[in-house]
This record gives sequence, C-alpha cells and structure tokens, in this order.
Amino acid sequence: MLAAAQDYPNKPITIVVGMAPGGSVGITAEIFREVGKNYLPKPQTILVEYKPGAAQAIAADFVFKQAADGYNLLWAEIS
Repeated sequence: MLAAAQDYPNKPITIVVGMAPGGSVGITAEIFREVGKNYLPKPQTILVEYKPGAAQAIAADFVFKQAADGYNLLWAEIS
C-alpha cells in the first residue's frame, strides 16, 4: 500500500466545480489549480472541470461515482 502512495500523482488530477465558470467558486478553484502544483511531490497536471446545475448536485454525483483514488476532487460552495 505504501508503494501506491509514493506513486501519487501519476495521472491528471481533476477538480470538479458545481458552479458556472467566472463566479467566485470557480475563481478560487482556478487559483488552487495554479498554486496546488507547487505542493505536489512531482509536476502534475491539475484540471478544473465545471458541472453546474441542481445546486451543485450534478457535480457531487459525478465525483461520488468516480473511483476513490484522489484524482477527482469536488470543489463546492458551502452557504
């Protein structure tokens, strides 16, 4: 199991945003995308994917159906 952790990340990381692009939630996700690269053990692509609608439920449903491997992250607004 330790060997698997040492290989992370070995493919692109996707941040899924449940809001439309251009809003404060999307802007903070984009900032995290740029700054987050500095904290990974090796250079890796971080993508931001927008899935707006249904009060962020579409994005949450998408992420929850993905493998729990740390490559799909939900970026949500809590109000």
